[in-house]
Amino acid sequence: MLDLFDLDYIFIEIFDYPLSYIELFGTLMGVACVYYASKNNVLTWPTGLLNVTASFIIFYQVYLYSDMFLQLFFFATNVYGWLYWNKQSDTTSNLTVLSNNQRVVTIFTIAFLTVLIGYLSSNLHVWASEFFKHPAAFPYIDAFTTGMSLVATVFMARRIVESWVLWILIDIVSCVLYYQKGILFISLEFVVFLFLAIYGCWNWIRLYRNDKLNPV
Repeated sequence: MLDLFDLDYIFIEIFDYPLSYIELFGTLMGVACVYYASKNNVLTWPTGLLNVTASFIIFYQVYLYSDMFLQLFFFATNVYGWLYWNKQSDTTSNLTVLSNNQRVVTIFTIAFLTVLIGYLSSNLHVWASEFFKHPAAFPYIDAFTTGMSLVATVFMARRIVESWVLWILIDIVSCVLYYQKGILFISLEFVVFLFLAIYGCWNWIRLYRNDKLNPV
């Protein structure tokens, strides 16, 4: 049974790429999660919980430790987002945007998180060598997407429109990063995420503007 969680336990080969069960499952749940988010649908959160669980297992096996620990935060925010969205009867009037000052704070927050997480990640194999036997791969690039993801997930849970701008940037960097690490199916998943994020950004802006033009 535990073999199902191993990247070497192959479901099928696609164009000579060995696709594991865990990578396929995580990919499908990830696409479902982002699709439901773009539609402003609460089902984004339960599918997200399944996606982050699979992702935690995958990232440990490819030494992307920042991304691995990020899934723990994602798990908590998915639970929070699920509860928060369920409390709201009107899903469109609760969409908000950041002020200019909040956007500046967001940029500095992401920069700080990138430096902090990158430093911690790059030293995990020194501090806890019994658990992390290999140095982190691309620690600061990984930390950049991790820091942005932390902020974007909180913004998504609070229905802040700018969350989609951050997801677009995350998806662009991630599809290249995961390609470099050889997890090609997840890299392709992030290409799909990119298009869904662009649609989600457009759709949330449309819903926000329609609500402002037609207040209840």
